[in-house]
Amino acid sequence: MQMNKNIESICKTFTTLVGKVTAKKLFLGYGLYHSESLMFGIYHCDTDRLFIRAESDSLVKYIKSLGAKQWIKGEPTSAISYYYSVPESIKQNHHLYQRVLIASISELKEKRTLEELNRKNRLREMVNFSLKHERLLAKVGIPDVKTFRSVGPITTYVRLKKKMLPISKKFFWVLVGALKNKLVEALTENEKKAALNMLNKALIKEGLKPIRFKESK
Repeated sequence: MQMNKNIESICKTFTTLVGKVTAKKLFLGYGLYHSESLMFGIYHCDTDRLFIRAESDSLVKYIKSLGAKQWIKGEPTSAISYYYSVPESIKQNHHLYQRVLIASISELKEKRTLEELNRKNRLREMVNFSLKHERLLAKVGIPDVKTFRSVGPITTYVRLKKKMLPISKKFFWVLVGALKNKLVEALTENEKKAALNMLNKALIKEGLKPIRFKESK
């Protein structure tokens, strides 16, 4: 499919200003992408208008002060409402244009980085864990990976037992393996014995029944 000549020109201009920019056809025009994955702009073919993405209060306030207007044509979706028209006064100022584009792209990069960090901090992302484990640990005050690493598998198991939550003896290996980034099957006998020895000391201290090693395999 032949690309609209206007969007070709826009891509060339943007590539000069911020690095490689590509365009992909959308139902309402073209999406403008930086680094192949960050959509920071939309070109609306019917109106020949260019829109730049802005979410933070500071960026929205800044581009509005430059004359940008929020996309309000029709019933905007939550995504479209984050886009603002680029007035000619910005397009005609090379340095200002570049500054606005970089600000939009930087905001998207920061958002993606934060989302990735949040994803990595979800318990379900750990080895051996699933959403079921994540929900179970949340019941004993362990909502994320950071907290689990701080609490450790022994205290986690003891908390679950004291709450009389439905966990088997094998569940302890799930916890130990997750912290070591190992599948349960990859844990060695020595690793299991050492971990179980420490667990039993903690269980006895709390008045709970210890676990025999042969029963925990």
